[in-house]
Amino acid sequence: MQALKRGPDAALTSSNRWLQFPQAPKEASDIETVVFRPMPEIFMKVVRAIIANSSGQVGQDRITVDFLQDPNRAPISVGIYNENKPDGYMVLKDRYTVGENERIHWAHIALTCEYKRSDVPAELDDVRIHQRL
Repeated sequence: MQALKRGPDAALTSSNRWLQFPQAPKEASDIETVVFRPMPEIFMKVVRAIIANSSGQVGQDRITVDFLQDPNRAPISVGIYNENKPDGYMVLKDRYTVGENERIHWAHIALTCEYKRSDVPAELDDVRIHQRL
């Protein structure tokens, strides 16, 4: 935790709040896409902190996922029509193409992320992303 609070890759305040979120997301007036834009940067700062504190046991070559965020794009699903659009996802680095125009396949996604600015139970219980997986 201390590595995330100091230095050029600091990501946490002394009170354990993400620096990239100057206010709680539920207090922000922007849309979710804008509010959660810092998530990939936070992910990379955490990864770098893990590597820096691993005593040489973990290197860049051991990172097997990328964190991508594109809530407007539905990953490709073979065999079924799928329009689910996760807000973000950890996708395997070992995939066919990498880049801005790549087509992400559900088979390459290790973890999906769904962001919520509200803690209203109806919002938190949004399981649409999982209905057709």
